[in-house]
Amino acid sequence: MIKSLIKSWKKSSRLKQYSRILSTDTFNNNALEEIIKLSFWSPNEPVIKHHNITEEKLKEKYSQLIKFGAGQYFREHWVASSSLVFGLTLDYLFDELNQMDSREKGEEIIYRLVKYFDRGMVGEIYEGQINKLKNWDIQVGN
Repeated sequence: MIKSLIKSWKKSSRLKQYSRILSTDTFNNNALEEIIKLSFWSPNEPVIKHHNITEEKLKEKYSQLIKFGAGQYFREHWVASSSLVFGLTLDYLFDELNQMDSREKGEEIIYRLVKYFDRGMVGEIYEGQINKLKNWDIQVGN
């Protein structure tokens, strides 16, 4: 339990550190690479595997996030970075219903993410998401 808390704290402090860099230098390669490493943190494994997420796909998604307005802070979260690091927001971004293939759809997705972080929400972004992820976790474990 304590190991888990320490890992979570380290992840959080690294996320804040690299998010600060990206907030002033949006496409800083070093910082973006570190955010991508955090995205592959083991609790995100079911999401990563289910959506076949690669480093290249994460970079592309980050660019889309910036393009549609996620380059902003809410409650100490640089939305473009935090959205890639947390499993529920990562799943939301890569869900087939949430493709940012138009300005309208991109802005709708960013609005939802901004609201999520601004309100300090935890848990599901859409109904049934946690149960879906639990099922993936069981499948990945087999």
